This record gives sequence, C-alpha cells and structure tokens, in this order.
Amino acid sequence: MISRRKFLQLGTLATGSTLGVPLIANANSDLGVEHKEIRIAGLPSEFSHYRIGFLSDLHLGSYVPHDFILRAITLLNNESVDLVLLGGDYIALQDSIASRENGLSVTNCFDECPKNLLSHRLTSEVADLLANIRSKDGVHAVFGNHDRFTTPTFRAGIFRDYGVRNIENKDLCIERNNRTLRVIGVEDKMFGHPKLPSIPNIKPNNEWRVLLSHNPDFISETIKKTNFQFDLGLAGHTHGGQIKVPLLGALKYNIKDRELREGLSLRYGTPVYTTRGVGVVNVPIRWNCPAEVSVLSLLPA
Repeated sequence: MISRRKFLQLGTLATGSTLGVPLIANANSDLGVEHKEIRIAGLPSEFSHYRIGFLSDLHLGSYVPHDFILRAITLLNNESVDLVLLGGDYIALQDSIASRENGLSVTNCFDECPKNLLSHRLTSEVADLLANIRSKDGVHAVFGNHDRFTTPTFRAGIFRDYGVRNIENKDLCIERNNRTLRVIGVEDKMFGHPKLPSIPNIKPNNEWRVLLSHNPDFISETIKKTNFQFDLGLAGHTHGGQIKVPLLGALKYNIKDRELREGLSLRYGTPVYTTRGVGVVNVPIRWNCPAEVSVLSLLPA
C-alpha cells in the first residue's frame, strides 16, 4: 500500500510535470540574485553601501545536487560582497532517505551511503562546497532544523575546518573607525535554544545590529516581546512557500508570523528579510517561487 506522504509527493510531481514545472536540478531552473537596499536609520558612511551576501536552505541531498549549490555560490562570488551570512538547513537527510523509495531522486550519488552515516556525509560535503565562498569579512553561519541530525560539535567543527564560522548564540563585531556592525546569530527555534547575547538591549550610538535566525518567528518574537534593539533581521526556513498556486499562494509556510514569509518586511519599524533560499524539501520542485541568492546593500535611511 502506498503511503499518504508518498502519494502526495508523487501527485505533486505529476501535476508539476503536466504544467511544465522544471525540476530543481534542471539547467533552466530559476535561480537568480535578489538585490535589496536596506535603509537603516543613522547608518554611518563607514557602512553605507556595505553589502551582505545571504544564502540559506541549501538542502544538499538527493533532490538538490552539488552543482546546483555551486551555481548559487558562483553567483554570490560574482557579487564581491563584504560579508556572507548563512541561514541554516544545509542538508536534506530525510528527503535523501525517502528518495530511495519514492523514485524522485534528482541525483543518486547518496543512494549507496549507509543511513547511519548519511547525515555526516551530507554535512561534510556541503561544508566542502561552502569553502568556495569568497568574502572580505568572512563567512558566518547558523544552523536550521534540518541540520539537527548531526551533533552541534560535529557540524560546527566541520564548518570551521572549511572556513565557515558558527555564530549561534554568539555575536561578531565588524569595526570601521570606531563604528561597529554587530552580527548576532542564534540557534534554531524549533530544535535549538536560541539566546540573545549578554549585551545591553539598547544599542550604543556607534553600533548597528543584524540579527540572524534560521526561523523568522524568532525575529518576530524578539521584536514583539522584548526591547532588544537591532536594525535588520535575516531569516530563511520558509522557502517562500516553494510551490505557489496562482490566486491561492503557497499551501504552507511553516511559520506563525506570515508577514515574514518572504522578502523584505517592515515589522514595527524594523526591516526583516526572509530569503526564499536555494534548495527544496519534500519534493524536488519549485513553482512560481524561484530559488535565490540574496545580496543586501545597507544604506542610510
């Protein structure tokens, strides 16, 4: 008997094929660079036109092959950004296991890997891909709910070995002439323990803050329930809905605050950017919701 999950997956794939929807691995799959200007009050000249590259939800696995992620990294490198931030969900363990049974694999390169070793292999290989990123002020990451299948020590260690710094529940300060851009990362809201750093809630006059969370709901709750000040929130997780039905929109965004489901939003005066991400989950399809590499330019308000 076919499972309900498999039935839905196969049905969605069949519908997508009928409508001419490309698979994520197709050379013609939509993947582009989203350029956004972020206006920040009082931003000094030292950080005016400072450019942040943002990648999230890569989901390396049987539905999202290596070359698709390398395309995203190449697009990002071509932008010559100042800083790169990574928003989590780097692997797709469950999809890579399920694909052996449902026949939806875009690539079969993980099919022979034992299941108990697969999460480590996926994490190691995506870290190897991320080592290709070039950025003046480095590459810094938080992890997402799909990364939970490896231990925090392993995933942070393997990322560090490939030049990517884990900033979960930590902060990073970029200094320019006694002006500070502080990047604050937190653990995943669903399976981690996100915690803001032990710094004053009220910003000093010479500091501007970016809050990086895999799940936009943490950013929403920080805005609504605390007086912690920051100037820009960055998140992923939603995939922008991944599959959007005309007139109806996406079937699911998997967050509570749907105002933060995609793109640039202003929440109580604070700009928040939620990327559609690079990869896919559950089925190897995007529809009316192209994958993106995000490049955010900071400008004075």
